[in-house]
Amino acid sequence: MVEKYFLALDFDTEKIESIGNNALDVLENEFGSDFVRRKLGVKLNDYALRGDFSSYAVFNERCEIFADIKIFHGAGTGYKIIEEVTKRLPINYVTVSSYLGERILSEYVKRANRDGIKIIAFTAHTKIDASEIEAIHNAEANEVIYKLAKIAYNAGCDAVVLDVSALRDKRIEKLPIKKLVTGIRIEADTKGEQARVSFLNDVLKLKEKIHYVVISSRYVQNPRKMVEIVGKLE
Repeated sequence: MVEKYFLALDFDTEKIESIGNNALDVLENEFGSDFVRRKLGVKLNDYALRGDFSSYAVFNERCEIFADIKIFHGAGTGYKIIEEVTKRLPINYVTVSSYLGERILSEYVKRANRDGIKIIAFTAHTKIDASEIEAIHNAEANEVIYKLAKIAYNAGCDAVVLDVSALRDKRIEKLPIKKLVTGIRIEADTKGEQARVSFLNDVLKLKEKIHYVVISSRYVQNPRKMVEIVGKLE
């Protein structure tokens, strides 16, 4: 069952605040202010969390903040990156690479728990085609994602990022870690840069096994379709 919807604010930095608040207004009008407080979050990428980003704290008054900065450093250096962000912006979630392994991920989780932040582990990026994953690892794509998701689970991470097709693998489905599904698309011709997308019809069939979803920036600017995605998943 979907617990949280993250709105991807992948826009020019000067537009992020206005577009994000407009999208939250639309969803508040449709589903109510309590729904926004409980189930909405905004997702900010690495480039948006450079320079002066303290104004994004306005989102804390309405929903949670997901810093999708995809950290791939040892915990010493990597957690300093997180602390540089939290000096100016309280965050609730941050992405760290599963490729770092169980020991290093566990260090992140321990520090993050202290600071009230949840670690979301990312696996094989959805912009990498399954055939490339197989060529890099000499293993089938879902096998790679399963192993990375298991590392994240053993390390105590809150959730793991994957495309919906991975949830058809029973090993991945049964791992007792929250699943964040990204790359959601309504139409087949809106793939964009994504190599592995999650079509809404497939997401709907598996929604009871999905905990977090990311709503693409292409729909955040399209109120009708953004509401359609949330409404169908509710």
